[in-house]
Amino acid sequence: MSSREFELATGNLLIGRFTWLFIYLPEGWRVKPGDSPTDVNYTTVIKDMGWVVDGSASYYIVNLVNGAVLELDVKCSRGIKTPKQGANIEVILINGHQAYITSKVVKRGLRRQLHTQTNVQIPCTNTSRTVELTITGRSDFDIEELKRYFAYYRCH
Repeated sequence: MSSREFELATGNLLIGRFTWLFIYLPEGWRVKPGDSPTDVNYTTVIKDMGWVVDGSASYYIVNLVNGAVLELDVKCSRGIKTPKQGANIEVILINGHQAYITSKVVKRGLRRQLHTQTNVQIPCTNTSRTVELTITGRSDFDIEELKRYFAYYRCH
């Protein structure tokens, strides 16, 4: 299972670099900046590494082999949050934390086409924040392929 690490980060020369998290994608996939501007409200530095604690960003995950494009929305919020109990919650271990995965079908676009939306919620006690990833795409096959790499994500 060959993969590549991508750092989802933001910053500028004045404030420096702050990271949302590190994700892993299969070979042939890339991360591109999204259309929405990055919004950072609060940051912290832990062990010489800057982390976004409160804010949001958008990206595209692109499969260079089959041309699939998935939307990736990242949201960080202060404090540790866990999802409401439900029947379709999958629990996995990400970077030493219990993380929660839910999936649903949503209608998107003008023609209201069906898309698969997967939500990953990572409560990170090391940075005192909850990282929430929302991945949306037409093909649930592409999202299932990415799910195999969730356990390798790093939130601190």
